[in-house]
Amino acid sequence: MFRSRRRNILALLTAPALVRAPSALAQGETRAFDFFRAQAEPQRAAELRLAAVLPLSGPFSLLGDETWRGLELAAQAAETPIRLTRFDTPDPAQAVAEIRRMQGAEKPLAIFGSVSSALALAASQAADSAGIMFFELNATADAITERGLRQVWRLGTPAQHFGVAVVEALNGPLRQAAHGLKLAMLGDGGGSAESIADAVQTALQGAGLNLALRFSAPASEMAGAVQRLRAAGAEVLLHTGQEGDIAALFRVFREVNWRPKLILGCGGAHAVEDAARAAGAGHDGCWVLDVPPTPPAHPFVETYRRRYGAAPRSGHSLAAFSVTQPVLMALRAPDPRAAVGALDEPQGRLPNGWGIGFDARQQNTRARPVLARWEDGRLSLP
Repeated sequence: MFRSRRRNILALLTAPALVRAPSALAQGETRAFDFFRAQAEPQRAAELRLAAVLPLSGPFSLLGDETWRGLELAAQAAETPIRLTRFDTPDPAQAVAEIRRMQGAEKPLAIFGSVSSALALAASQAADSAGIMFFELNATADAITERGLRQVWRLGTPAQHFGVAVVEALNGPLRQAAHGLKLAMLGDGGGSAESIADAVQTALQGAGLNLALRFSAPASEMAGAVQRLRAAGAEVLLHTGQEGDIAALFRVFREVNWRPKLILGCGGAHAVEDAARAAGAGHDGCWVLDVPPTPPAHPFVETYRRRYGAAPRSGHSLAAFSVTQPVLMALRAPDPRAAVGALDEPQGRLPNGWGIGFDARQQNTRARPVLARWEDGRLSLP
């Protein structure tokens, strides 16, 4: 049944759609898309207007652009014409301003965002006030779906799931390496980092695991931060930060010839190849809890490479692609909101191994972070 639908791909890719005109996908590259094919051929439909508010400049630009690429490929692979307009929103004020301008004939049916929790909280509130459905792809603050906003859904991982995943990792795969060692937690001070730190601290306390030290420090203060970790005798470091923070952390480790015995990156840019390269010597062997890594042989990789000229920089593009595709189908229903709420993709069904199923807060409960490790500059499952 799936094979019969592949002939539609090339025609659909020529529909008026994206901010940047995509190159055509080859018919033999659709295995990554097969999971979302409908039971019957769709009828010709009117253009679906969508928007994306993402930080394409500033400290979150790397994750913003990688997320955009997954979203763009999802729209490109859809079976109906889509106009997806992106907006560079490096701060909450810019995001709110852009959404308030989305009125009249240009008003989108839905908005996708936003990487940063501060951005997501502001943008989702503005979208809800404007009566526009808002889908958060990867910002982590639990508050995003705890305000009772009717138009707001989160497709990605909340901070609470990171807390659970850290305890599972320390009591499971990392138990032998981390057992009895002194735990410390360092973040960059941003909303996403603090939300993850709050969830991890609560989960550790609930599991009877002692957290010896928790604090925040930007890249410019990393020398003092490492000195503080060393003075406290930190042996396991849980860290959340962006590319600059990670690079600064490992640079100071080399300068003082000291580092904790085990480092576990929790979200942020720890799963991004650019950040791993920036970290430099000593980074291999670090563990990461985040979106599932994209295997080199995954069919999505070739699709991505044909469009952008290189392999994915992290699993964030495949994650965005995976959770967006079912939503795009649901938005075509007579009652889009009800169709989104009824989505039921079991864990493991989506191309990155996630699923979709919403709880009463409109939080996807099937987007769990996974444990992976950097070896020889490549992030893979243990």
